[in-house]
Amino acid sequence: MDFNRTRVRVWALGTTPTNRGQLLFDKSWNAPAEWFEGANTLHYVGATDYVEGGVIAIWNKELTTHYAFSLEKR
Repeated sequence: MDFNRTRVRVWALGTTPTNRGQLLFDKSWNAPAEWFEGANTLHYVGATDYVEGGVIAIWNKELTTHYAFSLEKR
């Protein structure tokens, strides 16, 4: 995972014997506009451990807001 004030990128590699090391997904999103405005402290706060229905969450300290990004393939 990689995130900053302009972009969020999440990827995953397989860990089972049948897909070990294979890229399962690689998704990028434009960060919400409010992340670029002012000084924001962003923290990774968690993610589900599966791809189907999975999400990743980031906390913006100054805005006291959680942001969730879907890992669903679309």
